[in-house]
Amino acid sequence: MNRIYAGNKLASEVDDYVAAVAANAPLTIRAAKRTISELSKQSPGPDRELCERLVSECHASADYLEGMRSFVERRRPDFLGR
Repeated sequence: MNRIYAGNKLASEVDDYVAAVAANAPLTIRAAKRTISELSKQSPGPDRELCERLVSECHASADYLEGMRSFVERRRPDFLGR
């Protein structure tokens, strides 16, 4: 996301963005951070099997089901980190 903000609005915009990210499923955020870190490795290279396992674990989680249910029910999800 590329945006330009006036200096006096930057802090509040960053706070809003961080809050939006933090509202997501904690398992997914953790897996995304780990995957990005892993894929950034130059040597000996990324562990692609680890990345695939992290995604699979997210898809098998209760939070994943909660996300789908909340989308269908048009409500905010209640993620529990499971």
